Amino acid sequence: MKKINLLLILSLVAVLFTNCGKFCLEKRPKDIKPIDWENYNSVYDVFYNYYRLCSEQRYEDSEKTIMVSGWLYRLWGGYFILRNIPNHTNEDSEFPSIQLLIYGIEKEFIAKIDTCDLTKKCFVKGELIFGCAEAGLCSTSAPLIIIKNVDDIYFE
Repeated sequence: MKKINLLLILSLVAVLFTNCGKFCLEKRPKDIKPIDWENYNSVYDVFYNYYRLCSEQRYEDSEKTIMVSGWLYRLWGGYFILRNIPNHTNEDSEFPSIQLLIYGIEKEFIAKIDTCDLTKKCFVKGELIFGCAEAGLCSTSAPLIIIKNVDDIYFE
């Protein structure tokens, strides 16, 4: 009886791990454009090109320079998110606001952002990296952008 219970438990765990992607990830839209390494990409396209299980992440694009446009939203400290929806709207329906974490490593970056109009569209050039987040049985990876030069961000 103990062997049967153990086999049932192991089978259930195996099924959960096998189907983790179905439960952990938002359904990927079909209209995603491939990354354009020469021009600005939307937050939406960058997010969905790289949002996946950590075990399935394509790390060959890690540390490449990427250009992304969206609306910058201040979180805390030196962290910001670049969203696919304008800040001056009340829209929050996109999953999870289709956002990229942005981090500027220079004090000048924070000073520049403090003087900008965040209702205008933001254009960012930075280094693409990936972060993994553990949540229960799920381990998902999403893109992050590191801005190394304060001149690599502007608003229109």
